Amino acid sequence: MIDRKLFQKTFSTLHASPDTLSEVFKVVRRNKRHHTITKGMLIAAVLAMCITVAGAAGIASLIKANVTPADSVTAADLHAFDADSISSDTPVVLDNSGQALNLPRMERVAVDAETMQRLVGDYLSTVDAAVEADGYTISLKTFLIDENGSGFMTYTLSNPAGVSYDDFGYGQVGIPMDPILYIGEVGGHAMDSSIYLDTDASTDTELHLVMYFSDFGNWQKGDELLFSVNNGSDAERRVISITPQAYLPVTTFTAESGDTVTVSALGIRMRNPAAADDAVTEVVLDELVLHMTDGSQYVVQSEESNIMNWVVGLCIADEDYHAIGNAFSFNRMVDVDAVTSVTVGGHFYTDLTAETAVTFDNTYTR
Repeated sequence: MIDRKLFQKTFSTLHASPDTLSEVFKVVRRNKRHHTITKGMLIAAVLAMCITVAGAAGIASLIKANVTPADSVTAADLHAFDADSISSDTPVVLDNSGQALNLPRMERVAVDAETMQRLVGDYLSTVDAAVEADGYTISLKTFLIDENGSGFMTYTLSNPAGVSYDDFGYGQVGIPMDPILYIGEVGGHAMDSSIYLDTDASTDTELHLVMYFSDFGNWQKGDELLFSVNNGSDAERRVISITPQAYLPVTTFTAESGDTVTVSALGIRMRNPAAADDAVTEVVLDELVLHMTDGSQYVVQSEESNIMNWVVGLCIADEDYHAIGNAFSFNRMVDVDAVTSVTVGGHFYTDLTAETAVTFDNTYTR
């Protein structure tokens, strides 16, 4: 079976995206015929995640996207948060003894056009740009980013000869052309991103896709984003430059300790509890829940209930690999005005040799 503590400690020492076990399972699943997992494979997958964005050798072409305010919410935007369009099925992954791992379930919640327009319509952009390579064409459609640096982009990938993809589970896919979203320059800092397939709109020759993305801590408002794709036939990359025209606002919630979280309709970002500032390893959020005015809850993450209702999850570290924050991109639209409080519970290890975790439980209010 998987040694979860070993995995968490290994992941924490690497300045990468610790999307919990499930994210690495997807990478391992893509590369392992029988889908069996060992500790060594987990560590290798984590290392691969860390170095993925370092290989860009040059730019073959640079296209400046025409970014304009969207007239209205599109079907692609609605599909980005619709369980009928993007699968939320839990993948089947086996451990090294052949037993199915108990992976968390995902619960998507659809949003109607009127509500989405009200929540994000004023900040949604249309992106007019396309790039071609090796028979494939990528056409960007819509774009939305919040003040935390979390967002999503819709686009199509087409090829008259057909388009295939790798299924990573939960609706996430791997596609040809290896898209990466860089900040400012290709080969530098990159957004962490996940690509999901809109099965409702896709065909054998054209995939409709959603890229959800979030920032490790390097992005600032005003930064240019570069959507970079692999040319396939050489080491150079085709690049589309995107200059955001609007930023979805975030709302700050504060705990008694003074710690804060910032929330938008797209995601949440938090600094780790003050007691964890000197911790070497990542802070693991066991429970993350948004409480609403009508008494309902949006469970973003729950170890107890085995739920994972997010599409991008980050552990943010400083240059000394100290865990300083966490960020999650939601798998649904959130009406921030209806959020009364945010509760967060979790644990961390003070160093790599610690056997006992330090736990915490915070409530954040407006």
